Amino acid sequence: MSNSILKLLGVLMLLAAGVYAGTVNLKREKRELESMRDFCAALEILRGELATRSCGLPELMGAVRLKSHGDAETFFAALSASMFLLGEEEFSTIWTRAAKELPLPVAFRVIWDGIGLSLGRFDLGLQLSALERTEEELRSIAEKAERSYPDRSRVSFALPAAAAALLAILLI
Repeated sequence: MSNSILKLLGVLMLLAAGVYAGTVNLKREKRELESMRDFCAALEILRGELATRSCGLPELMGAVRLKSHGDAETFFAALSASMFLLGEEEFSTIWTRAAKELPLPVAFRVIWDGIGLSLGRFDLGLQLSALERTEEELRSIAEKAERSYPDRSRVSFALPAAAAALLAILLI
């Protein structure tokens, strides 16, 4: 193979890698948005279930799992599966462990982790109030992410593609 064909193949591989990296970034950002929506909806379900049910945390988490979707359902399934540890471990520890690998932005995740600190510790009114405030904060973060998504998605895709194109030009 001649040197020019090898250069051309290298350029094409760089461009393909840049487009692939941009696509991966777009998918990650889209999944974060979907997850934030799912978790906001699950928090609303949790608040409603807590207000209307007179049950323990294991039953409450199981009920929310059945009504949740996407990554929120996965979270509540993991949480429900670990509820047998309640008593040996604090609920907040079990909650945080279940939330460990959530595909959420850091600001959203920090607030989400805080929910586990108030559930089951205070009277019903304080728990509901804390959930309502948390839901408002999380919805605010999710709405801001929704509004900025078009601009961020262009940058997330274009930056790796442009970097690959620049490297390709340097190779030529």
